Amino acid sequence: MPDRNGASSGSGDSARIVEDIRERGEEAVREWALRLDNCEPRSAESDGEIPREALLALADAVRRWHESQRPADIRLELSSGVELERRWVPLDSVGIYVPRRLVSTLVMCAVPAQVAGVREIVIATPPEGSGAVAAAAGLLGLSDVWALGGPQAIGWLAYVRRVAKIVGPGSARVNEAKLLVSRDVAIDLPAGPSEVVVLASSGADRRAAGAVMRDERDGDERGEQDGQEVPRRARGQVI
Repeated sequence: MPDRNGASSGSGDSARIVEDIRERGEEAVREWALRLDNCEPRSAESDGEIPREALLALADAVRRWHESQRPADIRLELSSGVELERRWVPLDSVGIYVPRRLVSTLVMCAVPAQVAGVREIVIATPPEGSGAVAAAAGLLGLSDVWALGGPQAIGWLAYVRRVAKIVGPGSARVNEAKLLVSRDVAIDLPAGPSEVVVLASSGADRRAAGAVMRDERDGDERGEQDGQEVPRRARGQVI
């Protein structure tokens, strides 16, 4: 059941959400989004300041690296009229889950898909901070960005949008949802928790450090707690 912060708790909730969406489709997505995100699924609108030059520089580096790895097609004529060919064909569609405001994740997942020639790239990200992700997506030439987070976003990508593959990290519940839908749609891998250290001086804003840690954990209950407690525990310590 959702807790007072609107978060789903317990390992069974991801399974219940995913199965409900698989059976009832878009209506189930809407109900879970209202229950857990406190808003209906919606197209994310670009909002917020994005470090344009830094993002484009990162995208260029990622693009050049992946272009260098793209395998070449092979065609060989064994004898007259007999040819063998191996071609690398892109997926038709990819769904990208972007944790709250983590535009670097968007770049690292979307640009390789663009290099591969994926025709349809769908992005889901939690409503809070979705404007920044939409703004970053726009700089990459992408517009199919949805303000929808958590396991319900994974279920939506798998059973409503029916993408060919789902990629991107997330909280423990998001990872569990990805594993559950992997029987029907390809996934990249169940990403582990982020290992983040925030090194701050005595005059730093501990709330900002906590916000970084919370965003890395995508609102996971443990991450919410860590984001509040770690700065207090680390006070006066040097790492």
